[in-house]
Amino acid sequence: MKGIFYLLLCSLALPAAAQNRYYPYADGNKWGFTDENLAVLTAPQFDTSFRFVDNKFAIVQKQRLYGLLSPNGSLILPCSYEHLTYFGMNAGIAKQKGKYQLLNFSNGQPLSAFMFDRLDDYIYHDGITLLVTQAGKKYFLDVNSGHPLNKTGYDDAVFMRDFNRYGKIKIAGKCGLIDMRGAVVLPARYDELYTDWQQGKKVLVAVSGKTVTWFDEQGKVVPQPRKEKHAPNDEPMEETAVAMPVTEEIFAMPMEAARDEADMKKDVYVYSQGSSKWKVTLENRPRYTSGETEILHTFELNGYTNLQKLNYDPFSRDIPAITLKAVKDGKAGIIDPAGKVLAPFRYDDIIYTGNFYKTLRNNRIGMLSRDLTEIIPPVLQQIYSSDSYLRAWLVEMPDGKRGYMDMKSGKIFIPGIQLTSN
Repeated sequence: MKGIFYLLLCSLALPAAAQNRYYPYADGNKWGFTDENLAVLTAPQFDTSFRFVDNKFAIVQKQRLYGLLSPNGSLILPCSYEHLTYFGMNAGIAKQKGKYQLLNFSNGQPLSAFMFDRLDDYIYHDGITLLVTQAGKKYFLDVNSGHPLNKTGYDDAVFMRDFNRYGKIKIAGKCGLIDMRGAVVLPARYDELYTDWQQGKKVLVAVSGKTVTWFDEQGKVVPQPRKEKHAPNDEPMEETAVAMPVTEEIFAMPMEAARDEADMKKDVYVYSQGSSKWKVTLENRPRYTSGETEILHTFELNGYTNLQKLNYDPFSRDIPAITLKAVKDGKAGIIDPAGKVLAPFRYDDIIYTGNFYKTLRNNRIGMLSRDLTEIIPPVLQQIYSSDSYLRAWLVEMPDGKRGYMDMKSGKIFIPGIQLTSN
């Protein structure tokens, strides 16, 4: 259930440019949140990080129980629920004392009095429908209305996602079909229902004893599929070779077929020549077979005690195509193959992560963007995951506080921190 919540929350909580952003931060093991002005909106008191959905609510946890927090810092629901799972349209389910109920998460009010024992599945269509179990019976629960589509529970039921979002139901061992409005498309009188293809169209196959009936996606009977028959005298045709006309162009081709560009890999290679001398080459090498390597460019560089490739990206126009980490006088910087300094020699080390350049100095971590703009000097203890909704990185400070840092400006949203760069 917890996994369902995180998946849904990440997919539904999309950023809105006009809205303020709220940033969770931790002082030790407890989490509170702040805003872009670094005001303490809720002091750290929750057990895990959280995120506001459409600036309306956040699911928070305290002592292994869940509640709903509003952006003004008050609790919409106290942390007394065993589970809270959000689906969309301000609706989610809350579990308390072993029972689930559908709630409006923006105000904490029940959407209906219907209680159930288990969430089995859910589906998005024009609305949202849940498949739930109550007292051993299956119900399709409409999130918009808060009420079950079927007043009487089924012995079993599943969503038929590959057949126009219908639900297959089972009563007393017989199968039927309902749509997501609750209308019975096929009554429960068939031994089995499954989908198949007929002349390129999806059909529903209904089996009752030895009788088989085919239905379209609207529940209407369609003719029995016909098997294609070959004419009696039809014989499989043998494949024949097509002769290639002899032309001057063919004789002009090399004996070996022209090498497909996909069989070659272009990359940058660094060779030590000794005495702080280096050769950097851009080469086209065969990927899978032995063959000749093509040297496209060669650069000679001097005066570095260490040199290695950081990144090669020939397709991006916004970042340097080739970056090299160079070490001079004990400090690391970034240069291009011609020796142009792209990042100054003032770091103990530089590591390319694929998303940014991590800089290190005096056991602290900083960050350069892919275009080598310094987002923050080495003042951090750690950089964790990125958050596309907040457009920020989760970072840790040397004193153990955690919070978010803006991806572009480097501003850290942790109230009361003091940045010092050694």
